[in-house]
Amino acid sequence: MVAGDTPVLVHNCGPVPNSKGGELSIDLMEADLQGVKPAFGGTEEFNTAMSGSGRHLWAVDESGKVGIVPARGGIKHSVIFGGNPVTGATATYSYNADSLVSGISYGSGKDTQSFGYDSQHRLASDTLKTSSGTAVASVSYGYNADSEVTIADSTAIGWLVGG
Repeated sequence: MVAGDTPVLVHNCGPVPNSKGGELSIDLMEADLQGVKPAFGGTEEFNTAMSGSGRHLWAVDESGKVGIVPARGGIKHSVIFGGNPVTGATATYSYNADSLVSGISYGSGKDTQSFGYDSQHRLASDTLKTSSGTAVASVSYGYNADSEVTIADSTAIGWLVGG
């Protein structure tokens, strides 16, 4: 999936409910009090956030639209799409020595995603593996002198892939 200028590989696991009964209004009020607004793929806010401006919660709606909010105390996934069903959410992030996301765990016994970067800190690879370590999908990137993606080679089985 390409979300604006940012390539994002997203595992499709839904749709699933996106809020606990009676709590959505509280979740939305908390986000409003903290000044948190979701950013969506294809927007400048999303691209800025994905370029390293902190940790984020993410979700993908049923149409394939990806959205994020800053990971802060009291902020929940439900605020991204206003409590509407999503196809994927909940993740734990790991970072490399350059503070770039190096991996995502989608929960105990679930898939993991790993990221590799080139010497200029550009995304070079993105791989999804099952909990048993079997590779399910991968994307490799190459760049020209202007840092534009010139090679994008992918293998995907059972993945939501769109753009």
